[in-house]
Amino acid sequence: MPPVVVANLRDTGVERPTPIQMQLLPAMATGRDVLAAAATGAGKTLAYALGVALHTAKYSGDLSQTVCDGHRMDAHRIVAES
Repeated sequence: MPPVVVANLRDTGVERPTPIQMQLLPAMATGRDVLAAAATGAGKTLAYALGVALHTAKYSGDLSQTVCDGHRMDAHRIVAES
């Protein structure tokens, strides 16, 4: 994981990955599809967002232009407004 991502996570209070994140992130880093079930608050959303961002950055070389959003229309709006 890029040092800037680790630093940003620490700045927001994330010290180490949760068990679900430890399972999801390596699989997503290789571009594999994943399906996960875990309790609310287990860290699934962060794992999915990080996985998508890191996989995308592997091809673009840049995380600064990555937009992750659950709805396509919201993502298009975010890009248009930035």
